Amino acid sequence: MREETADAPLPEHEVRDICASFQRVVVETLIDRLFDAAREHGARSVAIAGGVSANRRLRAEALRRGAARELPVFVPGIGLSTDNAAMIAAAGLRAFRAGVRGAFDINADASLPLRTSNAER
Repeated sequence: MREETADAPLPEHEVRDICASFQRVVVETLIDRLFDAAREHGARSVAIAGGVSANRRLRAEALRRGAARELPVFVPGIGLSTDNAAMIAAAGLRAFRAGVRGAFDINADASLPLRTSNAER
């Protein structure tokens, strides 16, 4: 039996088990909330989108639960299951390369328009 220490790494199989358990709980929670909201609001269908929709377990569970409840579930193809943060980063890189700079005191604002050049200011 090996001696455990606080700074010793976990064996790889334990790390995989922890990751799988975390994924299972997150997927169950998201799907539960999705279908609870659908029921509460009388939805006739549900959809998942964004980067999270690329998760195979989430896709399968959403489709399984939708079929069990006779509620259509719409899931984009994997090629369209992109992370919004990646799209914003790509837009930001293009703007940066075009010379667009924000002030140091800028704050998050979901309604800010996307700009690609200083000329659009």
